Amino acid sequence: MEQLHNQTDAVVVTECTNGDVYDYIVDIPAGREVTVLQLSDLQLMSMDGVRNETRYQQIFAAFYGDNVHDQYTQVWRYVDEAIERTKPALIVLAGDLIYGQTDDGGALWLEVCEQMDSYGIPWFVVFGNHDNESGKGVLWQIEQVRASKYGVLKRGSVTGNSNYSVGLRQDGKFIYTLYMVDTNGCRVYPENPGEGMMPDNPDIALIMQKKGICDDQIAWLCDTANAISEKHGEIPAAAFMHIALSEAVAAVREQYPSIPERYLRPGLYGERFDADLPGDSGCSYEGYTGLDTEGRFWAFAKEHGVKGLFFAHAHIIASSIVYDGIRLTYGLKSSTHDYHHPEMLGALAITFGEGGALSVDYNYTELPYQTELTKTEK
Repeated sequence: MEQLHNQTDAVVVTECTNGDVYDYIVDIPAGREVTVLQLSDLQLMSMDGVRNETRYQQIFAAFYGDNVHDQYTQVWRYVDEAIERTKPALIVLAGDLIYGQTDDGGALWLEVCEQMDSYGIPWFVVFGNHDNESGKGVLWQIEQVRASKYGVLKRGSVTGNSNYSVGLRQDGKFIYTLYMVDTNGCRVYPENPGEGMMPDNPDIALIMQKKGICDDQIAWLCDTANAISEKHGEIPAAAFMHIALSEAVAAVREQYPSIPERYLRPGLYGERFDADLPGDSGCSYEGYTGLDTEGRFWAFAKEHGVKGLFFAHAHIIASSIVYDGIRLTYGLKSSTHDYHHPEMLGALAITFGEGGALSVDYNYTELPYQTELTKTEK
């Protein structure tokens, strides 16, 4: 195994290069709480990088005009606060780190790498449906994370570009397996040139443009879980992915039968739904939708001891619901780029423990809401 440069005095990440069943092992000192901070949909974007005037005007109208490029006010102050409050052992960026169509030169991606490294905490990447729109290509993006000081990302050998496994180890004992899963869906939008990937993207052949989890990904997950069980015994697991599964819809429909039907289809709504059954928490102002309607991932999760699934993508859903023994949790949107609700900003803290113990805590921001840079912050 190769010990990475991305480590702190407290937490050490090792890339497994000798055929170990894990892609990475994270060693966390005895006595330290194993807290993972999930940051969701940072979506850094820049008006300077918009591809044409039509797209410029669309973004200008939708996302606060020229202030859309103010990354500190709209993104990093929320991240600063969340990290200071939770002091996590590691961080997971759960997709849509950037609005890649405004980052063909790669400046925003490099900013993410530099800023995340500044916290001195290992950070793990799962791709969303907007990250790989950048004209730099996904292979370049992966290379930048892997060349950073604390960033962790492996492309994997199946459909997608962020499929890898992580073993959390404490006191020499594995306490949890984390699966990072690419839900794909970065696509070319021919009806609106400038949005999404461009047809000449250098790595377009590596991108699955349809949202979903493919058969080879499921096979990889099952094979990896079986190998982990054979070598290390039964280890509880969790998975991080950008887009939710269809079971998230089923959980709400079956366990909250009074929820308005419109909350079970795409859309933004002014009314609030609260997940308030015992053990559940959080709320939503957005319709629940999900992929993998065939239930293949769910079957894997049930068979292989998955205790929690963690999503992003839906910017104004922040609910955690236990369904058929598995906790389904949406993270809090961690920036004001793209659509959002002013009262639903922050980050999600997840604590993992022995015996499959798992708890979630929504860390809502206490910062004043603003989308413009003030004179004192310039």
